[in-house]
Amino acid sequence: MKHDCLYILLLSIFSSTTVFSQSSHNHLLDNQVEGFVKTEGIPSLEEVIRKNELRLGVHINRDIQFKATLELLDSVYYYDDNNELSKKYVYFYDNSGKIKTVKGYELEQGKWKFDNQQTYKYNQDNLRSEILYQEWNGITFENDSRELYAYDTNNREISYKFEEWDDNGFNLVSQTLRSYFPDGKLKTYGNEYWEDGIMYNRMVYEYDSSERPIKYEMYGYDSKTGKHYLKYSIITAYDKWGNSVFEEKKSWNGSEVVLDLSSKKVYNEQGFITQYSEIVKSYYSEDIKDPYSRNMGYYKYDSQNRLTERWYKTEDYQQSLSVSEKTFYKDEYTHEILRTDTTINKDTGDLFTTQLKADKTFDENGRLLNYKSFKYNENNDGKYCLNFETDYSYKNDNEYEAIRTDYDGYENIQSYKKFIYRYIKEGNKNIEENINYVSPDKKNWVLDYSQKYEYVKDDDMDYYLYYRLDESEKNWVAFSGQIQDYRTIVSGNTVTTYNVYGHWDENINNWYYNNGYKRVEENGEHKKVSEYFIDVDSQEWEMERMQVFYYSNHDVVSNEIISDGLKDVQVYGAKGKINIRTNQNVLVQIYSISGVCCYNDNVDGFASISNLTSGVYIVRIGSDNIKIDVR
Repeated sequence: MKHDCLYILLLSIFSSTTVFSQSSHNHLLDNQVEGFVKTEGIPSLEEVIRKNELRLGVHINRDIQFKATLELLDSVYYYDDNNELSKKYVYFYDNSGKIKTVKGYELEQGKWKFDNQQTYKYNQDNLRSEILYQEWNGITFENDSRELYAYDTNNREISYKFEEWDDNGFNLVSQTLRSYFPDGKLKTYGNEYWEDGIMYNRMVYEYDSSERPIKYEMYGYDSKTGKHYLKYSIITAYDKWGNSVFEEKKSWNGSEVVLDLSSKKVYNEQGFITQYSEIVKSYYSEDIKDPYSRNMGYYKYDSQNRLTERWYKTEDYQQSLSVSEKTFYKDEYTHEILRTDTTINKDTGDLFTTQLKADKTFDENGRLLNYKSFKYNENNDGKYCLNFETDYSYKNDNEYEAIRTDYDGYENIQSYKKFIYRYIKEGNKNIEENINYVSPDKKNWVLDYSQKYEYVKDDDMDYYLYYRLDESEKNWVAFSGQIQDYRTIVSGNTVTTYNVYGHWDENINNWYYNNGYKRVEENGEHKKVSEYFIDVDSQEWEMERMQVFYYSNHDVVSNEIISDGLKDVQVYGAKGKINIRTNQNVLVQIYSISGVCCYNDNVDGFASISNLTSGVYIVRIGSDNIKIDVR
């Protein structure tokens, strides 16, 4: 039985994606090696639910349940992908306005056939405790599945279970577990998935009292050994200022849990990093006995929080590189940097030392005007020889042009390079352009490299897109990118929500959507919700189904009943009245339980028969008789 009133959320296996882009200022970092790699941590709970769920195109649709308890939903009509009316659900309430039962009907040959029902139960605090799903076989009800809810003493949900029925009873399929801090903030959030009495997948997220993620664990099940094992984990810790100072990632490699990353950092009171150490596993060296690189370093600052000294070392199975760098601030506009790089080849034991010096000059706005790089050359009388020099000119703070002159180590000019950089911000869109040229004589410039990086990252959409210049060097052509679109667009009474994941396809010069879900909600006389999915072959939206919601604006005491013979007629009781809504002209007759005719007329649209005394009434529409309770 498909529960159209509820999709069950299946969170995707946790994955973190780090996008690396070439820095727009790479030419400023010539002969430099960064000390550590940025890594992604544990996402927030909201991001986990939103992104992982939507990336797969899986949609939670509990609107019917939750809204019904607030606005007294009468019924929901379902239309299939051919826009044909196919089924309906009718809602019944208790005297306090809570859902009591939901009856499901299938449309067969123009008539409604009773098919299934949902029965709601509540605890002593009037919180939903169970939803029982049953199918009607023509004689009696057969159990299909159920949902179970549990709460703590503060009425916060701590457990949600979904169970399916077989001949032996109910069997657990999935459950969600929560725990809270005393102030109500979420402490842990976990999902479990079961089959044949065995938990085959489990994910747990843990947060600290400041709602920061501190742990994520995912477990699997080995059917051969009958044991659970840790598939993936992330641990994060923070200092008293809120800086992330520790991160550890582990994963299952098929036989054991191995370390993927371990990172430690220390910050000062001003928020600047002072020390770090890191171990990172390389996935491109699986056959290497030691596949890890190890990085460490420290930073020192002056009283103005300017970097004065840094040292770092990075080491893998091939080589060891250590860098020592000191910065001297001659005045407000001139800096000098002395740097020594030491490299050891682990195979041969050879040691290479490179001594560098750099002079930087800045303008009154702190923008770099001139950068000179010197390299120690023992073959040239042991002097520091000019390695390259770059001059900068600015149109504004977001656009500059730089001319670089390269030397051969003996202060002889080898070539020229020109860099053009632009940064543009358009709303939430960020654009960076880098264009590099080379020339032997500073006259004939030849395009060497071009890239435009466009990106948006906010609550509604994440995407990035890379461009390169075409042969004419006038037009940018996109060649790579990814998009995750969660926008909600409101236009009049229509709300459109997108849940789309895709990548840029250079062959079609457009986004190719690997997965896509669109929900269009139209709020007119009746609420209408249409759901669409992307066809990955045609890349067109295809309607999956449409739902029409009928709400009662009356003080309902007896829920709507819909005629089993006529597919577009609704009848429901309210306090002192009976309401009839129809899309066709029909004869309606209403009789009291004693046989007195209270109403006899045709209805085409909507009619409200009021001033009725409490009691049971028979509503005759065509050949159908419907019993309505009016209070």
